[in-house]
Amino acid sequence: MRKAILLMPFVLVAAVLLCLGAAQVADAARELGVLPDAGSLRTQPFRYWREFASRPLPVVQVSAFLFMTSTLAVVLVPATLTRAQRCCTDTFWRSLFTGLIAAVIACVLARVLFVSEIGSPLAVVILAAVEFGLLAGLAAVVWLLGESVLRRLGLGGVAFLSRERLSGRLVQVAIGVSLVSALLLVPGLGAPPRVGIRLVLLVAALGLGGLARSCRNAAT
Repeated sequence: MRKAILLMPFVLVAAVLLCLGAAQVADAARELGVLPDAGSLRTQPFRYWREFASRPLPVVQVSAFLFMTSTLAVVLVPATLTRAQRCCTDTFWRSLFTGLIAAVIACVLARVLFVSEIGSPLAVVILAAVEFGLLAGLAAVVWLLGESVLRRLGLGGVAFLSRERLSGRLVQVAIGVSLVSALLLVPGLGAPPRVGIRLVLLVAALGLGGLARSCRNAAT
């Protein structure tokens, strides 16, 4: 209880920064012309995704947004992310396929529900849940990557860099976000579209699958 009270100011500041980061990303995407109108997103969501993934994203704004979302997740639900990380490392391919299949099924289901006015609210809820799950999964993998880098550098035994301390978690998240954001800079190879955002999506799908499998293991 005392720990939660001490973390409350940090969580509030992080929430404010998260909202500001999301607004910056949205403004930058709107300037690039990658935000669709509601009609095109409902009727052709996969086509919109292909066009969106083929355009460069503002790396600085995206990095700030990912750092804030990952920090909130690491502070609020560290145990859940730890279980998801264990699934990602122990069952890598199963977690990846689980995340990809879950995301595809949810998008297809939302596309079908968007056809009717009655099903549209449920479709919005499904898409929001998928986006939330992908962000949470990305936070789990980001944290895992940062911790792995510190361990490889021989800094895993440093007290203030351990995952048990908030300072260590923040450093690990910052390192992981830097690595994931660097993927956004990967360009396309000639005719094929840009692969950076698609690699980030695979990383997020891996984390989503790890979350799903960890929840299933906890339920059983």
